[in-house]
Amino acid sequence: KKIFKVFADSNRLEQLWLILIENTLDQFAKKGIQKQEAHLQISIEEKEKYLEVCFQDNAGGFEEEILENIFTPFNTTTQHKGLGIGLIVAKQIIEKHDFKIFISNSDIGALVKVQIPI
Repeated sequence: KKIFKVFADSNRLEQLWLILIENTLDQFAKKGIQKQEAHLQISIEEKEKYLEVCFQDNAGGFEEEILENIFTPFNTTTQHKGLGIGLIVAKQIIEKHDFKIFISNSDIGALVKVQIPI
């Protein structure tokens, strides 16, 4: 077991993880994916100069027009819930801490990678 020191506001870091998880849960609900079929894999991998935290789901991914404007305010992926600012807040947290975020689609769903310098 390896321990890493990450210099970050723990409250904001918790908020970041909650935003990413809540977005996945919203996508499961939007696409009618039942609990027993829904999968969210969260992994942490040590790279040379950073930790990479990956969130991989099986909710089918983002529509292309959403993905192209993923950090545009009020660009919501949910029609009945949310204001479209969750990922904007996530990006602000990332930038404040000099982290990086990459969002893409995989074969089965969305893939979000957060890189944290170590």
